[in-house]
Amino acid sequence: MKFHKGRAVDAVLSSGLPPAQRLLMVAYIKHACREGIAWPGPALLAELTGYSVRSIKAHRSKLIEAGILKVVAEAEGKFKKLQIDVLRLKTRAKSAPVQ
Repeated sequence: MKFHKGRAVDAVLSSGLPPAQRLLMVAYIKHACREGIAWPGPALLAELTGYSVRSIKAHRSKLIEAGILKVVAEAEGKFKKLQIDVLRLKTRAKSAPVQ
């Protein structure tokens, strides 16, 4: 299935995620490649969202626990590469967010 940024943003905005997690997901989607993998660092995400680095890490952990973000690469002390899985979002839409 091909990753589509516009549909991914639509799915996030129509989801039941808390506002901070929605904004964080939009920032991840903005930095995602064609395969839906993103690796912006916490400092950049904090700058984009207005949240602290500590808040970014806490919300990222919750999104990973929910399966919306999946760690695909991780190096000690380095940024994580994360796969975005919008199909795991619970949306208010009647159709699937990505087809």
